[in-house]
Amino acid sequence: MKAEVVIINQTRGMIAAHSEEGEYVILEILGGYEIDKGDIVSHNDFYSMGYEEYYNLSKQYSFSVYVQNVCGNIEQAKRQCFL
Repeated sequence: MKAEVVIINQTRGMIAAHSEEGEYVILEILGGYEIDKGDIVSHNDFYSMGYEEYYNLSKQYSFSVYVQNVCGNIEQAKRQCFL
């Protein structure tokens, strides 16, 4: 499954990625990975919560995340990312 990074909160290390299915996956980035809006990330199951390894297809590297939530719209995603 693929998703496009649409929200970044650098202060909290949080991103929201909009999946091909239309949902927003809320991720806390673990480590100093450079992720930009528009990057395409992938994982085999966006509904797996907790610690996971995702892959940044745009920059060709794996990165560690803590999956916080999956939500249905951009406003919820902004709140989940503390924006």
